Amino acid sequence: MTAITPMVLWAQRADVVYLTVEVADPTDTYVDLAENHVRYHATTADGKEYAFKLDLYGAIDPTDSRKVPSRRNLLVTMRKQSQGWWPQLTREKKKIHWIKIDFSRWKNEGDADDKPVADKSWDFDPTETETSILADLKDAMDDSGEDEGAPEEYDTEDASPKDR
Repeated sequence: MTAITPMVLWAQRADVVYLTVEVADPTDTYVDLAENHVRYHATTADGKEYAFKLDLYGAIDPTDSRKVPSRRNLLVTMRKQSQGWWPQLTREKKKIHWIKIDFSRWKNEGDADDKPVADKSWDFDPTETETSILADLKDAMDDSGEDEGAPEEYDTEDASPKDR
């Protein structure tokens, strides 16, 4: 069986590279982070195989990198061996159709808020993200107040079907 190449999203900071591998519900996943490449292989419950190998533009520190799996994807955060911005993710200069920019994490080299990622703060917990989004939505709904245009009291028992 020929393996399918999954969609891979990437972003970077001066000191880390983020990869998001989009494979839903993998049952068996293998990720090999080496100094100059990333290998990925996964099998899903329905028997589909996904795989790729990326030769990275620069060197990473595999021992100081993190892999966080979820049901929808795998987030890999790779610490660069030396700080600096890579012009592309891979050594090859050609466009690879299954690699896209992760605009939710992307920062440009000149962005003022680009600071090196602290030792523990770059660990990604997808449950924290979902929880914070839900909390923000709840706060927004609570802040909206009561329906100001609705009457304060309305007795539905006294109303006939014609009045409703």
